[in-house]
Amino acid sequence: MTSIPIPRPPRRPRWTAAAVAATATALTAGLVAVPAQAAAADDGLPHAPPTTSLGPADTRAPTGISPAGCVGKTHDPHRSSHVRGTVNVVADTRCRSSVPSVGVSTVLHRSRWYGWQKRGESGLKTERSSRSVEANAGSPRCVGDTHDWLGSSYHESVEDGTTYVGRTSKRRNNITC
Repeated sequence: MTSIPIPRPPRRPRWTAAAVAATATALTAGLVAVPAQAAAADDGLPHAPPTTSLGPADTRAPTGISPAGCVGKTHDPHRSSHVRGTVNVVADTRCRSSVPSVGVSTVLHRSRWYGWQKRGESGLKTERSSRSVEANAGSPRCVGDTHDWLGSSYHESVEDGTTYVGRTSKRRNNITC
């Protein structure tokens, strides 16, 4: 009588310290995206309001809002009217009166099956002795693609030696490039 070997179930891979470190490095460097559920919990961007008053950056500073009434806003992501086949988002920081420094940066993300994918960023735009500043982030060409798009922005003003900051975001669904 011949015995028939019973196949063993495949072994589950084990996470080694090296694999965990490599994954953490890739996530930190932005080489891979975090799933939307985790990203929402970690960075809070999808839940930030589209418009906000700026508050003190230093948690030890007195509570309140910018004395100059600075407000940050992320506008709707939209198809570009200047470059066909691309999507843009605009963000601005506006104050009631001139401040020594006012800044804004914005990042454009599109939805993917694995979460949000960064598609463009403005970098920090700063104006000195001004009431406002605007930043624009655009995607590479994406002709014919339909996705949800998210603009997320950072706003700041410096007034009387105190930095005031705010974060905003605006999502728009089903934009076809």
